[in-house]
Amino acid sequence: MIDLHERRDWLIAYIEKVKRQTEERKEEYSKWRTQTLNAVLGAIEETNVADKISIVAAKSSVFIGPSIGEQIEARQLAVPVPVDMIVVADAAPCAPNSYLAAAMAGRSTDLSRVTHIAERIRDEDYSLRDFFNDAIAAFPELELFFLETELTPSRGLMGSALNHSDAAHSRSANSLSSITTSGRTQEEEYQRTVGALFAVYWLLRLDGDGKYGFCFGVDRDWNVCFEAEDHAGEDAELNQDSQLSGMEFEAKKRRAFLAEMDWFRFTEVTVLSGCSDSVERLTALLCLTAFHDIMKVTELCPTVAPEHAPYLGYSEGAVILDHDVALSYVLQHYPELLPSFAVLPQGAREAVLFTQGKMQFNHGWFVQAEAPPGAMLSTFKRLVSSAHPGDVAFYFFHWLTDLAGAGGTPLGGAEKFVISFPHSVLSAFLWSIPYLRSLEEHAESHVVETYLTARWEAMFLDSRPIPEGACAVARMRLAVMAQSVAPIAIDAFSKLHANDQELLAREMAMTGLADQRYEISPVEGGPAFLVYYGPALLQHCDNPSDMLVALQGLAAVYRAGRRLWPEDPDSHGVTVTLEIGMLKTIEACLIP
Repeated sequence: MIDLHERRDWLIAYIEKVKRQTEERKEEYSKWRTQTLNAVLGAIEETNVADKISIVAAKSSVFIGPSIGEQIEARQLAVPVPVDMIVVADAAPCAPNSYLAAAMAGRSTDLSRVTHIAERIRDEDYSLRDFFNDAIAAFPELELFFLETELTPSRGLMGSALNHSDAAHSRSANSLSSITTSGRTQEEEYQRTVGALFAVYWLLRLDGDGKYGFCFGVDRDWNVCFEAEDHAGEDAELNQDSQLSGMEFEAKKRRAFLAEMDWFRFTEVTVLSGCSDSVERLTALLCLTAFHDIMKVTELCPTVAPEHAPYLGYSEGAVILDHDVALSYVLQHYPELLPSFAVLPQGAREAVLFTQGKMQFNHGWFVQAEAPPGAMLSTFKRLVSSAHPGDVAFYFFHWLTDLAGAGGTPLGGAEKFVISFPHSVLSAFLWSIPYLRSLEEHAESHVVETYLTARWEAMFLDSRPIPEGACAVARMRLAVMAQSVAPIAIDAFSKLHANDQELLAREMAMTGLADQRYEISPVEGGPAFLVYYGPALLQHCDNPSDMLVALQGLAAVYRAGRRLWPEDPDSHGVTVTLEIGMLKTIEACLIP
């Protein structure tokens, strides 16, 4: 007989022990990091380098180390603090941001070096270290992550002159920990940017060492790790509840990603974007990646000028704190302030600007068939109509590399995808991109219908024919919404009362677009409904009875929504969102 009180006391004591050990490790790590950074800064002074420099801190092997926290830090780049760090004092007033104007005054992007990167990025003898050194030398915007001004929190100016040694030492403790608009430090945002650049490097080398670098990163000498070769096919199914240690489980995740990912889907995006065979397009992507997050540094956020107001909801004199909108504003109205954008030819500039448009696009809605075409794609379609061929895929290539580097551990590979992101979800995102690219040529409802049909064929192969008739769209949407339990959902739909089938068939076939209907299940009427968290309601139903109850609940939600928003001929192009976040957490058997 288990003594619950004794068990509870033991658990409390164990948790306290873990907390103490964690705090001790944090203290040890903090001392180690301070010592390492001071040694790096000392080396900088001794070498007296007059140009930008990059130094990599001593670090342990990718898979060996005493703690996960130390492993993560070991894979990070030591912040390359240049001797000629940008320090801005008493910046003269200059629109849209005085500090940005002063920091970039007289600076230029080394276009020949960027072109060199684009031309050599696939060469076997062009190493990651070569790529990093070229990027640091080419893109002046990378230094903006370490800008010093009198407004920088918790420090004040370290001196107005460049090459100031005291300023360099103070940066090690202050400027690198300054919080950005994202809530992360400037150092973390820099590491994420470098990670995104490295993701570009790996994805364009998939026919060589790219897969391994993407999954495993590099060792202390910047050599690509190939550990997976000795373990391919040996790993059992991943299980978070297993007895594996954190690092062992992480290693299995890496090997599983390498073995199971459909790498062709990554290659497909690079090809469709034009970056695999066009130096100009790849140059544009590299430049965008270098500066795409610099507006997270609060001191650089622009103020809307009278002649540009209102700008995407910001009035005259307002400081734009949304980093995407802020970057878009500067690119559109003050391109000369970002040398790596100003140096691009017009076509490349337009591709970059397209990525910064407010697309109001939720990729998850599309992948899970959660919303009608109007809510998902109408704004995206308007932007695509003025884009050039390949710009949609260019946008998604940038999105992929940005997210791949979001772990902030550049030397550890694309850890955000490989370790943290559900592999099945990433695969679904990649699988959907070519269909979204077809927005360049087709209407929103056609794109969605084509995608639904293709997903049905991929899920069921030849076991179930493609649906036809009034219920076709509803059946396909429910299958995609249910994901891994799609067969259960389709069988349950067939067992619904005829009234519920008809209701779901009609409501789920409304497009939310005034002039568009699905070809396979055309329906007039509106407003259409977006049942937010509808997929989540279905995806945890792993047996027929629960799924049937969930579909009955979904029908009830649509029925209630229609009572509140009756059909109206003038609302054919309108979509109303029905939020069921609370309902998805209730066990199906408890839904009334």
